[in-house]
Amino acid sequence: MRIRSAILAFSWVALIQASISHALPPGIEKTWLISDDLARYREQTQPTWAPYPEGFAADLPNASTFKEPRQMTSRLIPVQEYGMRFFDPVIHESGTTIRLPADAQATLVQPDWAGIFQAPKLSSIKFGVHINEVSGTWPDAWSLNEKVSFKPASNAKLFSALLALTELGTQFRFRTEITAEWVGKKSDGVVRKLTLHASGDPSWGLWDSAAVGTFPELTSLAASLRYLGVKKVLGPVSVQAKDSRLNDLRIPSGWSFGDTIACYGTAYQAVNLQANCATYQVTGNTTGKWLETGVPIPVKVVATTGTVTDLVLTAKMDAREQPISYTISGTLIAGATPNFVLPIPNATQWAINVLTTKLTQQGVVFEKENTTLPSSGLTLTHSYASRTLGQILVPFMKLSINLVGDGFFRYLGSLKSPAEPNLWKAGADLMEVTLRNAGISDFYLEDGSGISHDNRVQPLTLLSTLIALRERADFPTLWSSLPIAGRDGTLASRMKGTQAEGYLRAKTGTLTGTYNLSGYVPETDLSGKVLRYIPFVMINQTTGAFGTQARQTANEACISLSNFVRAVP
Repeated sequence: MRIRSAILAFSWVALIQASISHALPPGIEKTWLISDDLARYREQTQPTWAPYPEGFAADLPNASTFKEPRQMTSRLIPVQEYGMRFFDPVIHESGTTIRLPADAQATLVQPDWAGIFQAPKLSSIKFGVHINEVSGTWPDAWSLNEKVSFKPASNAKLFSALLALTELGTQFRFRTEITAEWVGKKSDGVVRKLTLHASGDPSWGLWDSAAVGTFPELTSLAASLRYLGVKKVLGPVSVQAKDSRLNDLRIPSGWSFGDTIACYGTAYQAVNLQANCATYQVTGNTTGKWLETGVPIPVKVVATTGTVTDLVLTAKMDAREQPISYTISGTLIAGATPNFVLPIPNATQWAINVLTTKLTQQGVVFEKENTTLPSSGLTLTHSYASRTLGQILVPFMKLSINLVGDGFFRYLGSLKSPAEPNLWKAGADLMEVTLRNAGISDFYLEDGSGISHDNRVQPLTLLSTLIALRERADFPTLWSSLPIAGRDGTLASRMKGTQAEGYLRAKTGTLTGTYNLSGYVPETDLSGKVLRYIPFVMINQTTGAFGTQARQTANEACISLSNFVRAVP
């Protein structure tokens, strides 16, 4: 039985992990990020905008209490930025050797952990801390509230990574098949019943920043079909989920009502494109366009000219709390063309539209079905394999892509629980078995991303998970996927110019009132050879007003830890 801590009785202000998009000056490649860690806003002449439902999501009950379609409104504000390209995550050294600076000698004085985490100025922040395992040495193990339950936020992705590595392995690849029935002579190149068989690959569009909006996976499929001799398609393209439950777009317990109109909360489905988010550009007071091909959701622009761009997004929701249309209203500076990065819940139709376009570009002709034409009795079958799980972990962990974590959760639930209609429950049940088999207890997890405000874990639970990951033979893959302090991912802007930069690696986790950091500091000798990885957990509960202070405290502790164990004297 999953353990629900008594702390669930607390009602916390709901805020969501951020959807991140970034517009660069003209002539510079656009980047698109999705993450959970909040940063300072950057003012730009032509900013990219995204829905950020703070202020209304907190006042609405959980979406499960609503049964009828309704509208949601959110003010759009400039999104946060990071200095890393979403589609080109850099895979760093696996961790056997780390380059050390000349001043790598460690201090011999144990950090004053109590002074860092229990200072009087931090009375509004409740920390849960566990540094090093109890049996470890150098530094001495230290803990605070290690058996108190906290929201893990995106630290839950550490559990999802363990689940995926355990059940699938680093070399696993998602496979998507495309089939068709040849009509008449195969040499005529005519097919009918062209069907994409989608298995839930969450990684399409997460790679190659030069190909944003070009859908390289669907381009490859179209080119392959043309190479195999397809010249004409009778009837439309269709998509068939290998497991229909993957297209059940219900949201799990603990998600806020507004989560589904922000890109961090896009629904994982049988087919997924660009984490199921697309960019809409407002081009005038009543005009706009999707920057990607084939997006199926309509948008209406109703703005007036003003001295500032102050826009509001209204989403019409269906009974599953998924957006079916958007309206953008408010004031717009004359000549401004702001971008909105919005969730696309109907990824199936989007994929059909894009594949049809790609095939047309290959010279394939589409005609209406003609049932009088004889079938050849032959079937065309082509299979497309994703990148490896080990490669998918890199953008997933470094940039905290929620859809991937929920994808692991639900995809594996579908494999292991063929009779369970609710894949959120199937994923939670499988997660429980996996963690308990690894000797990990005291957790309650409703999703694989950490968005749910119902999730609860103890610092000791997270520490046990870090140790379980570290003891695996495939730990180098996990290590390579973690954000690096001061260098990339959700830690790109943190601890720069300190002993932790380029050295410490950890997973962030952010909800309003929750600012977590859990990971490892490598202990090395003076040559830079890694002797072991020291795990640490720094999680907390507070309010949004103390978020910066909570992060700064975690940074201070991480810098002290990095300085202490940088190299064994």
